[in-house]
Amino acid sequence: MDVRADLRRIERLSTTPELLLRLLEVLRDEKARRQDLEAAIERDQSLAHRIVAAANSAFFGHPGPVDSLEQAVLLLGFDMVRNLSLGMTVIRALGRASDERIRGLWSHAFDVAVAASELCGRGSVVAPGIGFLAGLLHDVGRVVLLSLYPTVYPELIG
Repeated sequence: MDVRADLRRIERLSTTPELLLRLLEVLRDEKARRQDLEAAIERDQSLAHRIVAAANSAFFGHPGPVDSLEQAVLLLGFDMVRNLSLGMTVIRALGRASDERIRGLWSHAFDVAVAASELCGRGSVVAPGIGFLAGLLHDVGRVVLLSLYPTVYPELIG
């Protein structure tokens, strides 16, 4: 293994995609509105679809179908959509979305994010949105390792 070459690969993996830059720009703007977040997300149909799918998940318990990004943002709230968008974008930037192992890591990360958000909502000094984002990104290193070593890393973790 060439550690120096691997470090250069990590630098390339961490290049921030345009969508993530736009999301961060909207999120830094204290005057940003729900429509600004929606406009940033709409640039990526895959991300918009995943946000709508999340809003339709049993966890959020919405009684009817959510069929638009606007509905999803209204139902989930600005903070939840922000955190989902950031987490999904970071994970996708680091790994191949078509890879089943990356999808498995994403599913696990989402479950941990929901649990962390719930725990933070029960009297913690940490806001539920921060807990959610922390849970969503808690295994991002595994995504990097899987992206760098797609054949070796799965063997190492069993």
